[in-house]
Amino acid sequence: MKKRCCLILVILFVALVGCEKANNKTTAPTDSSESSSESEQIEVTDITENTDNTEAAEDTENRQDHKDYMSGDVDIDESINSNLKIGDGEEFQFAEWVDEEKTVFHIALQFIEQPENEYQHSRDYLFVKDKDGSIISFDVDYPSKKDYGADRYVNDACGFDVQYMDVNFDGEKDILIFLGYITTAGSYHNCAYIYQDGDFVYTPSFEQIACFELLEDEQLIEGSYNSGGEHVVQKYEYQDGEFVMVSEERESY
Repeated sequence: MKKRCCLILVILFVALVGCEKANNKTTAPTDSSESSSESEQIEVTDITENTDNTEAAEDTENRQDHKDYMSGDVDIDESINSNLKIGDGEEFQFAEWVDEEKTVFHIALQFIEQPENEYQHSRDYLFVKDKDGSIISFDVDYPSKKDYGADRYVNDACGFDVQYMDVNFDGEKDILIFLGYITTAGSYHNCAYIYQDGDFVYTPSFEQIACFELLEDEQLIEGSYNSGGEHVVQKYEYQDGEFVMVSEERESY
């Protein structure tokens, strides 16, 4: 009888131990799942923080780029914000005041990837303070090197330099942009935007004048170049919105 009771007690003890172990096994996955969830939440938080930091860095970089092409003049900067359009495939190249009086502000753009056999420089923006305080703005683009003879055709060694001077002797300053050298003729050329009634008008006829020189006393512009063993000197007069040749001299050398 005593042996039978002891045996029963042993069986009950083993059964209780087995149940406890089983309970421990069923609760383990719940703990693991909670740990995994906490880990995922931490990882998501880290990714969000990194994204915010990246966006903040990009915003800062954009603001810095924006400052690069701002003039510091309130009126001109307002015009820049309204009119400057950087196209797809373009980027800011440089910005500068053209004159000491800080009347003309120049922004140069370039292609992000330089086209084959072309200049990387793409366009120019000009912002000019007019006499009444208003801002005149316009942009200038250039043809492909394949289009020889086209308006504003860019020759060799061109730096796209901008000048602000009166070239038609009317007392108003005009905009000139350097178009490079024609090495075979030993000449250089510019395109001209002539001031007229609060605007700058593109005037293609100025591009025919090589190595221009202003003759103030005569109110003429002189151009010179070499051709076929001759040195050619031409004089131009501004008539009815165009530069017209009025004389030509040739001298052999």
